[in-house]
Amino acid sequence: MEKLIGMAFPVEVVQTVLLTGHLADEKPVSLLIIASPESGKTTATRKANISVSSDRRGEELAVALTDTTGKGLLKIISEHPNASHVIFNDLSITAGHKSHVTKYLFGVISAMTEEGITRTADPEGVRPYGKEGTKGIIGCITPRLARDQRFTWNMSGLTTRMLPFFYCQGIDIQLKVRRYHAGLLHKSDHSRETSSLVIPNEEMNVSVGKEYKEHILELARNVAQKLSKEGTSRNNPDYEELGYRRIIQFRSLAKANSLLTHPGDDEPRVHRVNVEFLRKLSRFISFRHAESLEEPSSSSDSGK
Repeated sequence: MEKLIGMAFPVEVVQTVLLTGHLADEKPVSLLIIASPESGKTTATRKANISVSSDRRGEELAVALTDTTGKGLLKIISEHPNASHVIFNDLSITAGHKSHVTKYLFGVISAMTEEGITRTADPEGVRPYGKEGTKGIIGCITPRLARDQRFTWNMSGLTTRMLPFFYCQGIDIQLKVRRYHAGLLHKSDHSRETSSLVIPNEEMNVSVGKEYKEHILELARNVAQKLSKEGTSRNNPDYEELGYRRIIQFRSLAKANSLLTHPGDDEPRVHRVNVEFLRKLSRFISFRHAESLEEPSSSSDSGK
């Protein structure tokens, strides 16, 4: 297994996103992981997806793909009805298809992650979909490709359906990774192990106190304002996010993160640490600017 040096937070983010698919009153949140090549994007999603403590099969949690088309994605949806997410290990591969093929794929993704796919018709016949027609995606992408696709996604509305998580490793992490691959890193210098992801046996209802609802609203609104400024361009000078989807996404993530940090709660609820998780996450939410994963050595998350 590859070592995840300095990657504990990205793994926590992916685990939290996966858990949004196990909330009774929310839809799965979709995540776009933006980072330079060799920054551990695919390794983080792989680690998050297999670190599962449950009687259920790991493959039911998410389906990982290297490449697909829109029609192929519809087939995946049918064959994996219990999976809450589809993971695209490298969106640059799917974006390399002919334009009409890529456009149809992102059209399917857009429908799947919002209202859900209910029925499709093609020469093979009419295909109805139930709950399996609604899934989230987790896509890994490089900064350059994210910039190239942003305008198209803005026009189609797909931009707001995905939460962009843009990180860079930082100099200290890069030095440790190089020393690890050279066989020079002492075992004690490895980053802490990520915790196993405990999947509930049933969909969970998680309550949110009024105070935390206010915090979630403020954080989501600030993120929407930041992304609105980033989204304006010469071709699209009036781009604006109203923030409705960001509020729903942040609410879902707060609930899901509580399942990760407090899996044994008799009455599941959002804790202060889960709001602080959102506060930290909001620094990374961007299509243009990467946030370093390196943290001050004295920081510590705690509280209820």
